[in-house]
Amino acid sequence: MTVLQSIVLGITQGITEFLPISSSGHLILIPAIFGWELQDLSFDVALHLGTAIAVLLFFWRDWFDMIKALKLDVIDFIAGKTRDINKLRRGSVGLFTIVIVSIPVGIAGVMLENQVEQLFRSPILVALMLIIVSIFMYVADNYSESNKSDKEIGFMDSLVISLSQIVALFPGSSRSGMSISTGLFRGLTREKAAKFSFLLATPIILGASIVKLPDLFSASSEQIQVILIGLATSFITGIISIKWLLSFLRNRSLKVFVVYRILLGVVILIHYFSYAI
Repeated sequence: MTVLQSIVLGITQGITEFLPISSSGHLILIPAIFGWELQDLSFDVALHLGTAIAVLLFFWRDWFDMIKALKLDVIDFIAGKTRDINKLRRGSVGLFTIVIVSIPVGIAGVMLENQVEQLFRSPILVALMLIIVSIFMYVADNYSESNKSDKEIGFMDSLVISLSQIVALFPGSSRSGMSISTGLFRGLTREKAAKFSFLLATPIILGASIVKLPDLFSASSEQIQVILIGLATSFITGIISIKWLLSFLRNRSLKVFVVYRILLGVVILIHYFSYAI
């Protein structure tokens, strides 16, 4: 892999990890479009690690507040000031919730990832998932316009939104697309659904990256240099993408992403079926 390819794929990952258009799908499509050999999965891990660091740093204050609240609750518990779980600080509850609801997604990822990576890294299947999830996003977006509430996020909301990320194991679906849309169905605003989607995805992306981190050390020194360039590019682009999407969704809908996904899916299908004929 060349430095140029690494930069292009890093930018692709940074944009598509957070915009609801599927990072895994685009990491398959971009090499196919340019005629590049499909990158090793260890390189994909580095790109995901870059965006995981981006979301951690972008929302560092949220994570800091949750960890601080947990620390204070632990101190109060040890000191015997309170033993009532219903009196835990809001940050502690939020952190516990994110950790607990992420467990089934992590288990599903471990069990299904190898099969999905082997069977679904095809442009045609990516195109189908782009279109199918677009329909889900469109219905969710319309639902949110007719159900303009700004509810607080409860445990069941968190669990349902988290479980929707399992669909994102399939390239072309989009983790943010599924979780934001599910959040809209649960009555969240677009901006709140997007922010919670990013917070919820953090332990999954970070955990998956850390588990596969040893694969990166098996690369040669030249490969590691290219990998680090991709990681840095995905990190920088990821920060920009998060900020832009949160600002965009304050006053706009998901429909532009729906149109993009459907058009891309249709173009891919026409291209591949025209060659088959």
